[in-house]
Amino acid sequence: MKCTGNELFLDQCPHGDWEQHNCDHMEDAGVSCSPYTDGVVRLVGGDTPWEGRVEVFHNGDWGTVCDDHWRQQHAEVVCRQLGYRGHAEVIAEGMFGEGTGLILLDDVQCEGSETSLLDCRHGIWGRTDCSHSEDVGIRCRGRSSQETNEVPVIAPSTGPLVRLMGGSSRKEGRVEVYLHGDWGSICDSGWNDLNAAVVCRQLGHSGGAVAAGGFGQGKGPIHLDQVRCTGKEEFLGECPSLGLNIQGCRRREDAGVRCDVAPREAAVKSKPREESCGLRKLVEVEGKPGNQGKGNMLRTTWPWQVSVWLQSQEGADGPLCSGTLVSPCWVLTSASCLSRFGSNPSIYVVQVGASEQTLKPEQVVVHRKFKGQSGGHDLAMLKLPSAKGHCVTFEPNTNAACLPAEDSAAGAKTASSCVVMVATSWTGPGL
Repeated sequence: MKCTGNELFLDQCPHGDWEQHNCDHMEDAGVSCSPYTDGVVRLVGGDTPWEGRVEVFHNGDWGTVCDDHWRQQHAEVVCRQLGYRGHAEVIAEGMFGEGTGLILLDDVQCEGSETSLLDCRHGIWGRTDCSHSEDVGIRCRGRSSQETNEVPVIAPSTGPLVRLMGGSSRKEGRVEVYLHGDWGSICDSGWNDLNAAVVCRQLGHSGGAVAAGGFGQGKGPIHLDQVRCTGKEEFLGECPSLGLNIQGCRRREDAGVRCDVAPREAAVKSKPREESCGLRKLVEVEGKPGNQGKGNMLRTTWPWQVSVWLQSQEGADGPLCSGTLVSPCWVLTSASCLSRFGSNPSIYVVQVGASEQTLKPEQVVVHRKFKGQSGGHDLAMLKLPSAKGHCVTFEPNTNAACLPAEDSAAGAKTASSCVVMVATSWTGPGL
């Protein structure tokens, strides 16, 4: 098995042929689905994520560590295990409060080069002559870094573990990192496509990457804020950070990404010419007799305007209502206009744009929440006839009104808006 860790199912991992192996049952693989394994450490009781009382996980329980013989080299090992590098110090007793429950480790002896607290020599698990007043606490960042413009590094070059949660596939989701013994999210303050590119690269994706939201709120802590990647890093841990900003993340805006997306520039270039919406033609009309001195006038055409008629009364008393062409195949109109006669498309005809082209719709779609004019949601769509997927050809007299682009609101704080005026009755002349 050669999994990257990003697959949704085991059979998505590269593997040998089914039932072809040279193993016996003494080599059966096993897993634990808990992220907590023996020796995981966390910091508790501090004002920031990088300081607190040291607690270690063993045999299904969290417990504290006695501070006997603790020096800077011990703090360096724990800070390194938690993903920090640089400053490390042991804090005076009682600064982060007393723990409860088990005291799991005593007589810990580290040289300072170990990568995990379990690599240090220590006494028997759970055997100690200490009380909780001797619980050890450490700090992994100096106070000076909070008072200057220095940007500390959040993790060593390999970085913390990263995963995507809440998406519809393994290529998108809320970004979560594993620090201090917990999976936690990242505040989206300052989050951008450069950060997304690094996350996607670390997860093994090679296509385009964009910052995104809408993947829900994480259940764990917010580990990071103001992450600043250049986009060239291999791991998120190589990117600097300004640290956790509780004030800026009070609304729990968790950062997310989408990986292996098509470049936005390519998407723009691939749009068909007929999607050049919102263009209208000005027609010069000669001045009428009696308007001396006014010369020629400009008449504006509205190529996205549509009138809806009953087929049996076309050209008689006038149309039922107006509508707006919003794409080559769809017209937006009023549901109350159509509700009087039903949703059978064969009884309607539409006159499209200033060209006065007349078409018979293929489909009528009424908003599912429409309950009558007083109930709101007074919207309906008419599907125009198509030949091999092509409906209306745009030209100066026939064009669509502009709607927000599909990807314009993907990373926006507020959704784009569009206002379309629809007349539900007609008392004037035809289009």
